[in-house]
Amino acid sequence: MQPPNENHIRGYFFEVYPRLIDKEAKRRHDSKTVKEALLKVGFRSVDEHKLCETRKIYTDLEELKDDLLARTGRSILHELSDPELKYLVQYISERLRNRSTQEIVEQDYWTIWVARKD
Repeated sequence: MQPPNENHIRGYFFEVYPRLIDKEAKRRHDSKTVKEALLKVGFRSVDEHKLCETRKIYTDLEELKDDLLARTGRSILHELSDPELKYLVQYISERLRNRSTQEIVEQDYWTIWVARKD
């Protein structure tokens, strides 16, 4: 649920179609739930780490648009009709049109839990 920008493309999905936020939230467990489950089964010292991963580097906006229209690696986009997806891609294109570089580095955010069991 990070805000959208030229590196966090996924944020635009939720800005344009807020209904996808609920779908996305149901696919992921919140941190409290994960930590409680780990502690319940005997793990201790549960640590949470947030990281940012480069998902893909696009040479230009056209490559990103093609990838989005193909719904490559983004199951959430299957929740959209073809016209909705085309509108989303147009929206993202307009937001990214005046960026400072040709290349687009898309990043994804992850949470990793590390737990120890003595």
